[in-house]
Amino acid sequence: MEVGSRLNEVRKSIEMTQAEFAERLEISPRAYTSYELGQRDLPLATVITLHKQFGINTNWLIFGEGNRQSDDVSGKVELAALAALEYLTEQKIQVSPEKTAKMIRHLFNYQKKSGAISDDYRNDYMSSAI
Repeated sequence: MEVGSRLNEVRKSIEMTQAEFAERLEISPRAYTSYELGQRDLPLATVITLHKQFGINTNWLIFGEGNRQSDDVSGKVELAALAALEYLTEQKIQVSPEKTAKMIRHLFNYQKKSGAISDDYRNDYMSSAI
C-alpha cells in the first residue's frame, strides 16, 4: 500500500471529503488530491500536521510500518475523560458509570476527528447528553 492509499484510508475513516480533509490540513484540495492519487510526494509539513491533528503514526503513513494510530491514544482517552469528568464535577451532576463511559467515548471520537475538544463543544455536548 502506498502513501496515497494510506491517506485515503485515514480520510475515509474519519468520514471527511477530500476538500474537508484538505482544509483541516491547511492545503488546497487540488494538492491533497494529488497526494492521495500518488501524483506528488507528501510534504513533511503535511505529515507532521497529520500526526498532530489526527494522531497518525508517521512510520505507518510513510513506510507502512506499525499501526495507523500513534501510540498516544492513551493521552487522548485521558483528555476525553478529564473533559467529561470536569464538566460533571463543575455542574455537580452525577450520572451512571455507563452513561459517563458513553460520554467519554463520544468526546474521544470527536477529538480523534477534530483534533481537540473545545470548552464550548464539551459544554454543548455534555448538556445535551445529560
